[in-house]
Amino acid sequence: MSKTELIQKSKITTNAMAQMGKNKDIRVESLVKICTALGCTFDDIAEIIPDKK
Repeated sequence: MSKTELIQKSKITTNAMAQMGKNKDIRVESLVKICTALGCTFDDIAEIIPDKK
């Protein structure tokens, strides 16, 4: 699936997709839309890595 197809299927903004591509923060709402469009869970598309201090 291309980025354009994912944007259209999940109804997220192109800005949200660009932010993800730059490894920047995006809204949880956008992640939920992507999960819904792909039929997966949050754990399938994201990993939480604690900051090393």
